[in-house]
Amino acid sequence: MLLRVSCSRCRLSPAWTDDADGFLQTVCNRPFRCLAQLCDEQLGDVTPRYMDKRHLALWSTGAVPSQQEVVEVQGIAAAPRRRSLFSSLRRPRTLGVLAVSCLAAALISHDLASAYETGAILSIAIELVLPPLASLLVYHSSSKSPVAVALSASITALAIGIFGIDRVSASALDGFLLVTTSVAIPIGLDLSLADMGRALRHDNLDWRIASLGFVVALPVLFLLAFPSTLRAARRSDAGLIRRLVRRTKTEGSSLVIERLDPQVAADARRRVAVRADGRTYDLSDAAVQTTVEERTIAKHVERRGVTRSHKVNRAEEERVTLVLDLAGQRIPEQIEFDGLRGPTTIYSEKVALAK
Repeated sequence: MLLRVSCSRCRLSPAWTDDADGFLQTVCNRPFRCLAQLCDEQLGDVTPRYMDKRHLALWSTGAVPSQQEVVEVQGIAAAPRRRSLFSSLRRPRTLGVLAVSCLAAALISHDLASAYETGAILSIAIELVLPPLASLLVYHSSSKSPVAVALSASITALAIGIFGIDRVSASALDGFLLVTTSVAIPIGLDLSLADMGRALRHDNLDWRIASLGFVVALPVLFLLAFPSTLRAARRSDAGLIRRLVRRTKTEGSSLVIERLDPQVAADARRRVAVRADGRTYDLSDAAVQTTVEERTIAKHVERRGVTRSHKVNRAEEERVTLVLDLAGQRIPEQIEFDGLRGPTTIYSEKVALAK
């Protein structure tokens, strides 16, 4: 007999089938909390009658052994007994899921440590959080949401680790493409599996174990890596500030840091502040002046002591000048360069200005 099946939780549009049980097993991961609606050929509601039979069949065949087990003692049915967490950890599948969640935590911890070192912690944190939130919004009423969230978070962390912090945080467009791709891949995988009659599935207990492992492993790994990350960040800021000091001069009430490489200027604007007379001025507020310098390169080719050819090439180099206005304040004889990570100063160096 044909039945009309629909489900709001699984986002299943009304469809006619002669094997409703097999159809629901394919698309539904929550058989004991199923919200499917079924109608017969006369459009009469047969949901209660059908679901009662389906649940009895599932219990009798043990379709959900991962949630409850029915044991019989001396022929008397005992109360359902839940599988314990520690007994589940002996299963290879559960151990594999736990290992994958710890690996994802290690990737995210590495990305956060690298972002802290380069001073891009805010942008990277946003890019790591947005894809799981977007996937959760798309699958908020579906049982596939845990798998979609885990996939999007793992893809984002892996992409940041492969392409690097500087490339990912270089522009808003790159960040947008990363977030969009991390959300689109789980959706595309879900649609592909649906075309093949399959679905993204997960075991509820395995998912809880994976979530617990991720929540515990992420802060532990980050705290273990933080001391070495802090030392690397201080060394990086020390080298950056020394390069800035060599190119700093005063003009009126402004500090001028001239002829910087574009990448050095970008790092300075993101990570360095200047302290003068008890006031702090971020280099991100400095005016940026870009110039292109041309260099002439002469090449001589000599053979047996005789010059055979002469080529002149012109190479262009981009240089950036930062002009920091101290708002009319008198420039002191000594200023201080601070390497910042958020509101925290991790490195500081005092510099005497030549008058």
